[in-house]
Amino acid sequence: MYFLYSFVLLLSCFFYLPLYFFKLKIVKGESLYLKERLGINLQPESQTGRSVWIHAVSVGEVLSLQKLIQDLKEKDPECKIYFSSLTNAGLRVAQDRLIGVDKIFFKGWR
Repeated sequence: MYFLYSFVLLLSCFFYLPLYFFKLKIVKGESLYLKERLGINLQPESQTGRSVWIHAVSVGEVLSLQKLIQDLKEKDPECKIYFSSLTNAGLRVAQDRLIGVDKIFFKGWR
């Protein structure tokens, strides 16, 4: 029974993933962020001084972190703030709304 369940799950992934990417890229016109999702070609930052990495999944989490980022920058203006999001909508809102963040990027499955 476990083998049958695993086989059906594998087949559904083969059918679902191309449809998901087609819908995301063609229908909605959004980026797939495949390199970021797979961890390919991520450039390491040369780091001097303090830094903070903040990760949010949804749009609500991104919006709720605006005050925290503002307070961090006021307390230590030299601190670098890196912000990542797991969803395309969260990334888009972060790019539009977050002020004072040094780098905003998509954090995929890894």
